[in-house]
Amino acid sequence: MAEAASFEETVSAAGAHKDASLHLGGHGGPWEIKLIVVTRDGRTSVCVRRDGRETVTAVGTLREGLEIFAAELQAAISQLPAG
Repeated sequence: MAEAASFEETVSAAGAHKDASLHLGGHGGPWEIKLIVVTRDGRTSVCVRRDGRETVTAVGTLREGLEIFAAELQAAISQLPAG
């Protein structure tokens, strides 16, 4: 069985189209999140890097990928300080 591609391999693959991307935090802050929805050869993946942990999730449609992206964005916003 082939090993799944890593976050960096997925987002930097030749011919990959970044459908949506977001980078919050880092740069000396207490937390960081990077979200990228990538389509390559008709296959869409959602790549998430949060606090140094990475996941790459294959999804059935671009819409599904963008819905996950939106949910991850909302979760990140909820962690921000109010001021």
